Amino acid sequence: MKFTDIFWNFLLKRGIYKVFGVPGGAIDNILSSKPKEIEWINTGHELQDGFLAQIYGNYTNNVGILIVTTGPGIATAISALKNADSEANPLMIISTYEKSHIDNFQYWDILDISKKITKYTFYIKSDKDIDLIQKAYNIAKKYTTGVLLLINDKLFIKKNFTNNLSLISNNTVVNNTVLKTLENELTNKNTLIVLGKGKFYNYNSVVQFIKRNKLPYITTWKGRYIIPNTLYCGRIGTLGNHSANYAIYHATHILIIGDVSSSLVSNFYLDKFSVILIKNKKVFTLTHRKEIAVKSLNNSIFELEFFEQILDKLSISVSETWIKFLTKSNLLLLKELPAISELEKYISIAAKVYKKHKLDVPVTTGVGNHWYGVGKFMESNTLESSTNWASIGVSFANAIGLYYATGKHIWAFEGDGGTIFSLNTLMYIINNDLPMTVTIFINNLYSAVSSSFTMKGMKSNDTNNVPNIPWLRMLPNCHIFNSVKEYEKYLDNSPISTKLRFIIINLGNRISDSHIYEININKEYKINLKNSNFKKIIKSKLVIKSE
Repeated sequence: MKFTDIFWNFLLKRGIYKVFGVPGGAIDNILSSKPKEIEWINTGHELQDGFLAQIYGNYTNNVGILIVTTGPGIATAISALKNADSEANPLMIISTYEKSHIDNFQYWDILDISKKITKYTFYIKSDKDIDLIQKAYNIAKKYTTGVLLLINDKLFIKKNFTNNLSLISNNTVVNNTVLKTLENELTNKNTLIVLGKGKFYNYNSVVQFIKRNKLPYITTWKGRYIIPNTLYCGRIGTLGNHSANYAIYHATHILIIGDVSSSLVSNFYLDKFSVILIKNKKVFTLTHRKEIAVKSLNNSIFELEFFEQILDKLSISVSETWIKFLTKSNLLLLKELPAISELEKYISIAAKVYKKHKLDVPVTTGVGNHWYGVGKFMESNTLESSTNWASIGVSFANAIGLYYATGKHIWAFEGDGGTIFSLNTLMYIINNDLPMTVTIFINNLYSAVSSSFTMKGMKSNDTNNVPNIPWLRMLPNCHIFNSVKEYEKYLDNSPISTKLRFIIINLGNRISDSHIYEININKEYKINLKNSNFKKIIKSKLVIKSE
């Protein structure tokens, strides 16, 4: 059996029928043997293919496979590897490597360089190392992270390999020590559940856990799964809800399920995306990777491959007094933050239409001010939004990955700068006529950077300008809006399209039209939370969100 046969059979046996990447000479032996059962998807750029591969892997409860050539191919893909590690997405990047080629054209020592980015780099140097395929795959899936698998290209010449790779069953074993600890610590307390990002298939277990135990919970930037007929207290953070901030401030015990914000734990991002106000609280975390858990002196972290191991058996009860306390605060504080700028008004309308029509449409966004805006207003159960490493324009790659994983119509939000950056993936969407609604905000500015200039007292200049593009001549089925009222009327009448459509929002060139406003969690705000001063909490002045 050839090595390539072992490789492709391994993927097939694990239910992988789509792989992604850009061809090149160094991977000819792999690609020329691709079986017809596996579909090859190439948007023309290794970085974008890496982004969409990991989203596809995440939403198929599997591992995204990216195959790239050496030199500039693997160099471009490295950012996708870092993104998978930071965002907790399952990705395996595969390329060839041979030390003797180090001085060849466009060649570099990726084996050494990659170790500075991920601790999960594997090199199949000889036939004795074939089991590293399985090890790399298992790690990517178990820890929802990025791994790099390098293969000695000389192995493709050898013809006789023994396939010793077998499927490893995942035995779900209940950890009784963890179970008993959580039940003893969280029962009859002011316990609050914090939902972060888990593996996609964990959510049903989470839903049943919360319903069965009638527990209050809040959501986060990365985990916004809202469960009907439950005590939902809003989303945490400066771009969330006062009710969630109030609930976590007054909770004494917190159970975090999943990844709240990955690597975004710096002072700048902590309030926006992570769990805030957890000082002097007893915190427990169920996570796939300890290193991305919320940092707290009182945080007991339990690393699990399957949350079902605990949640399906965990029985917790909270006091009726605590339930009444949160129910009352919800009535007064569980409200959407005001939409102040033009950008916010457009996104707020989109969120209201989504909710009104009960759309079952995955939503994604690139980074930038529209990213903050969608995160501020959208409450969809499937919002794919990177919060750490991804580049501008990532919504198109996310959208393709989501479409291939779910088969559903996708709604993507992007800025004009991100659109230009990711034109190759946009062309892929157009050429394949993928069923999507693509909303592009046009103001010829990199809005997040301009807002940062404003907050720092600097004057914006032409370094923040986005190149002007003739959108009408470029995009099919294009609808352009210059007013909020026109947009609201159109969207309410046509909330979803059966085919690809583009919605262009002209914001104008005023920097203020693209600002995003957030809660200012300062000393005064915390005092109001402590004293349950609901009127002052609601009237808290929002501040401009900046980079």
